[in-house]
Amino acid sequence: MLRREFILKSSAFAAAGFLTNPLYSNARTIRNIGVQLYTLRSLMKEDCVEVIQQLGKLGYSEIESYPSGKVHFWGRSAKDFFKLAKDNGLNVVSTHIGYGIPAQEQGKEIAALNWNFETFVEAFAKEGGKFIVCPYLDKSLRTNISDFSKIAENLNKAGEICKKYGITFCYHNHDFEFQSIEGTTLYENLLKHSDASLVKMELDLFWAAKADQNIESLFNNNPGRFPLVHVKDMGKVDKSTVEVGSGSIDFAKIFSLSEKAGIAHYFVEQDNCTGSPLISVEQSLKYLKKLNF
Repeated sequence: MLRREFILKSSAFAAAGFLTNPLYSNARTIRNIGVQLYTLRSLMKEDCVEVIQQLGKLGYSEIESYPSGKVHFWGRSAKDFFKLAKDNGLNVVSTHIGYGIPAQEQGKEIAALNWNFETFVEAFAKEGGKFIVCPYLDKSLRTNISDFSKIAENLNKAGEICKKYGITFCYHNHDFEFQSIEGTTLYENLLKHSDASLVKMELDLFWAAKADQNIESLFNNNPGRFPLVHVKDMGKVDKSTVEVGSGSIDFAKIFSLSEKAGIAHYFVEQDNCTGSPLISVEQSLKYLKKLNF
């Protein structure tokens, strides 16, 4: 069904990080571009295998996954999902995992920071995964400064478990982390009170921009703390998520600070697409392939 909807052109990328472009003095390009599978969630539920095949044909080289419903990896084992990706020229670098699961919903199929976490980390590391990311905090967990301290403590504990298996643990932001509560913000507290050796950050560039954050200052004040970024653009009029390169975010300026920030992996994400998500991620990929910074 997906093939009838969309015809893909193939290309390939090699190693990770960014690469100096000899055609431009001191200019660099992203050598290894990834995608957060949440962008393709409607299609993944329909045909996970074919979506992965199509992403490989497009020229993506890295994947960041996420839990769907009460399962990880669309009902496959970590081993099977990693093999599916590898067979199509893709590396599963990172995955999101929930902060907590209510007791009544806990089951063997799903994991979170408070449920089956170490078992999940071990299996993920065994297959070659590198990063596990906490992507969201329910509003009930973040109402005051004492909540912030508890969150930082729990993230440190998760980071300790991940470090044991050679995994880097990260926290992913939305815009609420930058809202002022009692004269401070959750993000400030997490940066200050989580252990920088255990807890890194996956900076979602869209949400940071929407919250009017000075990204350069974040990088300068916390060097090396941001190994992952969500490359997500903001519409010029309605501030919705749009294809990378068609919005208002200056990615060249941000990525020129990659070395300072410690950015190693760039994941395209678009929360909502007006047409086929595959067409959207292809457009974003084409832009990023040509981007010099």
